[in-house]
Amino acid sequence: MAAAVLAGCSANDGTKNEPAVKWGFERDDDLPLLCMEVSGGSVVAATGDGWAPNGDFVQLHLGGGSIPGTQVKSVTSETDGTRLTVVLESVGVTTLDLTWTEWRLTPPAGVDVASVGSLSLDYGDGNAIELDRLLVSDGDDAPDPNGRPVA
Repeated sequence: MAAAVLAGCSANDGTKNEPAVKWGFERDDDLPLLCMEVSGGSVVAATGDGWAPNGDFVQLHLGGGSIPGTQVKSVTSETDGTRLTVVLESVGVTTLDLTWTEWRLTPPAGVDVASVGSLSLDYGDGNAIELDRLLVSDGDDAPDPNGRPVA
């Protein structure tokens, strides 16, 4: 390796590291819960973390304890916007209940939401996992048990 550095060579794997582009984000409790299709073709409220393009923004669906709540720390993408990375605030102890929070992720100028192909979530420990792409509610206002609209 030392010889390669002295010779002016690079020991990287040839992949191009593009700068991260910052996205806007805000919690939006007025958004309907994201949905998923289950066996038999029924569409129900999603039971896990996920995301979906929703018009001019990406909707992020997160579950967690109500106290202190799930908080987004940052949202970035590659320059072309195809892969989003969301980092959550690292939290210690939380309540053992489960609440869903919906987040509105807004792209910077020049990035088309339709180009997003994947979303990785870092729960605050530095290890990102890719989330499933979910479905946006079809607009039926049938509420879930907490009074929020779902599919």
